[in-house]
Amino acid sequence: MVRTYLEYNLRLMWKRKSFQFVFWGLLLLGIGMPFYYVIKYWGYYEYALPSADSLYIGNGDSMQWNYIMALFPFLITLPFGFSYLDEKKAGVNLYLQTRGNRKGYFYGQLLACFIGSAMVFFVPFLINVMLNGILFPITGNSYIATRYAYDWNWSAAITGAGTGNGWFLKSVAIAHPQVYNFIYVCIIGIAAGIMGMLVYAISILVQRNRISVLVINFLLFQVYHVLGNLSEETIKIDKFCVYLDFVGYMCNGFFQEGRKYSIFFAFLVIEVVVSIIVVRRCCKGNEE
Repeated sequence: MVRTYLEYNLRLMWKRKSFQFVFWGLLLLGIGMPFYYVIKYWGYYEYALPSADSLYIGNGDSMQWNYIMALFPFLITLPFGFSYLDEKKAGVNLYLQTRGNRKGYFYGQLLACFIGSAMVFFVPFLINVMLNGILFPITGNSYIATRYAYDWNWSAAITGAGTGNGWFLKSVAIAHPQVYNFIYVCIIGIAAGIMGMLVYAISILVQRNRISVLVINFLLFQVYHVLGNLSEETIKIDKFCVYLDFVGYMCNGFFQEGRKYSIFFAFLVIEVVVSIIVVRRCCKGNEE
């Protein structure tokens, strides 16, 4: 029964203008930026071209990432985060539940929120990695894993020599930078999907309107930013920063030097557990 509701919600999600707006917007960014760099570097000698991995839009060094980070609470909410509120407002939620069962209804929407929020990031970012690999040299001479090759500090920043423990999966970053970018495409896709599930859980708890859900989610991310600023310099474990601005873990580049990723993965697990608890309680309760 969950599968039936999931298929129904996915068809409904694809028709939503909010989903299409976010998906096509990020897809345009993912496709457009490689061609922007082609125009920018047109006529350059090969030795002066940046490597493909350094142009990934998910790099913390890129000019796009700050905008993506600022809009992230809205980008994970718009695809399908309002599904419960919209159906409740339209008065069709009870009808849809009686066609099957409450468990299938709520879990179907929860999984659709995960898939929708994950898809709007995973597909455009993956296409961006692929286009960069086609249009630019995989091992460019000017950059190494987003660090300028002629800057003597690049190796210390990645490996952590004398400064900490370096990047997450640093050996992959150095030897296979495009594979490293693909790993981060998977990370941001999964993390966005899980955070989309939490948005759905918030909408069940709030049961008001879209603005309330957006405001709560936005404020939650502001709390992450504040905790990140407070924790980065004050809390350290084995030379790692216990960095609590969780959006910063989803990009590579300088943002993740010395980050303790077990904290981030534990945070994602907690979000999954909280979302499931909220849905389970709603399945057992009475519809208001």
